[in-house]
Amino acid sequence: MLTPDVAVCGECLDNYKTDISCSVCGIIVLKPSYEGKVYECPICGKLYCETCWEKSQKVSGDNNL
Repeated sequence: MLTPDVAVCGECLDNYKTDISCSVCGIIVLKPSYEGKVYECPICGKLYCETCWEKSQKVSGDNNL
């Protein structure tokens, strides 16, 4: 889980929009207005917003029954 404590400048937000967005819903998770947790997959490095991460954990948990 990432917890960014520093703001990202507007130019970087524009240049790296894809890299700093949730891999599922596309919300920019390093934008100062985003208030949820940010999760990073330890294998592929993709970022996820809190909502999408929790949904993916529920789905993967259901598959393990």
